[in-house]
Amino acid sequence: MNTWPLLFLALASFALFCHASSQGPSRRFNMVDSSPPSRKHTAASAAASSAPRSASARTLQLLMVVHRHGDRSPVVYYEDDEPRWPDGMGQLTPKGMHQLYELGQWLRSKYVDELGFLPDTYSHFDMQCRATDTDRTLISSEGLLLGLYPNGPSLLEHPEQEALPCHFQPVPVHTVPTQQDYLLRSWYNCEKYQHIYDTQVRGSPEWAAKEQANAALLSEASHYFYDEPQTLDSIWSIVDLMTCEYSHEMEDTRGAPRDLYDRLVLLNDWVVQRQFATGEIGRLIGGHLVWRLREDMRLKSIGEGVRKLHLYSAHDVTVASLLAALNIPVNKLPGYAASLAFEFYSEGNDYLVRALFNREPILIPGCSTEYCRYETFLEATEMASIHDIQGACAVEGQKEEDAAPADESGDNGKLAVPFFGFLFGCVVVFVIAVLVLLFKKRRGSSRELGSGGVEMMDVGSIGDPMDEDEEGANTVGDL
Repeated sequence: MNTWPLLFLALASFALFCHASSQGPSRRFNMVDSSPPSRKHTAASAAASSAPRSASARTLQLLMVVHRHGDRSPVVYYEDDEPRWPDGMGQLTPKGMHQLYELGQWLRSKYVDELGFLPDTYSHFDMQCRATDTDRTLISSEGLLLGLYPNGPSLLEHPEQEALPCHFQPVPVHTVPTQQDYLLRSWYNCEKYQHIYDTQVRGSPEWAAKEQANAALLSEASHYFYDEPQTLDSIWSIVDLMTCEYSHEMEDTRGAPRDLYDRLVLLNDWVVQRQFATGEIGRLIGGHLVWRLREDMRLKSIGEGVRKLHLYSAHDVTVASLLAALNIPVNKLPGYAASLAFEFYSEGNDYLVRALFNREPILIPGCSTEYCRYETFLEATEMASIHDIQGACAVEGQKEEDAAPADESGDNGKLAVPFFGFLFGCVVVFVIAVLVLLFKKRRGSSRELGSGGVEMMDVGSIGDPMDEDEEGANTVGDL
């Protein structure tokens, strides 16, 4: 028997296995953004190749809403304040729940009742909701969704019976851990932004001069708040605490005058304007969300976007970051339940984009009209858009092991596959080679012993001796 075909077959199988293993998955998904892969087709080229605008009416195709949570308890307070906030720090209050419920009612009035854009009842085919991983944003989403879709389903087999009490309609709200949320929490996670802010803003002569000029105000604030030293960095916590107390008409037990609050608010607004400056800072903290908006529009424009509504429940810093990325100056942090919505229309063969801040239309920088042509919007936001946000946020010289972990479909998992493929192939080749050598030796021995009338040795005796009960079971024909 010629053994070379066996060896060739084994080596060829091994080579094919290693080649296939080294290729890895051919298509990858982004874990955080859950965006499906799509064909190579840029929105700019789609807009450029479209026919001239027709006179047909505008038709709303897509709605994206980024909003802040509702009224909450202070995120930082003093021990003496604890009895005032029994649910703890940073928790959504009943007032905050109602604020988001009203926002949901407005969305229903405009986009269900008036425009007929969204269906009357909830369908997961039409919308998706995402929130940051905090109680107040998750509960805010639930309040908004209750206002948007107040009526739930009935039992299919008994239409007269409601599925849940009060016809409640549950709607899923998706989230990711804060440390992985670069879409809605870039302000929190982006190291490059923090580096720029620390070195170019907090470390600037302007910052030092401002703090020095307001030394008396900071000292006065310290006097009323347990003699703790106050700086430009820390006054936000006092402003936040007093805002929450005034929002609920609580008595000020410290005796701090109201004008102290007003002066601290103005000083804190000065800080906010630098924390959320347009340009590179705005791009780093809001650019990935700009990319997400652009990508959803692109998918819809080429017929691959399915859902009509994308809801994002987040924070004041999230809304401010998106405004800054769009080159819209942020003079103060957005209030409770503030919203920034983007409408995407088709008009003949063209597309239009309109933005609304707190339910009122605003002009997108770079656009000359309220209804901005899609290609103009793309040009205006091109520099702000960031797809690879983790790469953009990495500080130069950062060690690789300190970088954020890759998702499961990344390159880390690919390294192990070809190694084990190589190991497996070597074992297979070795086993086949041994068996072939044994087979050749057996045939040679058979011819030699057969001519001398000497009894052949059983193959089972090579290596460990055969058990007496298994004698004769391991024959040449069983190889």
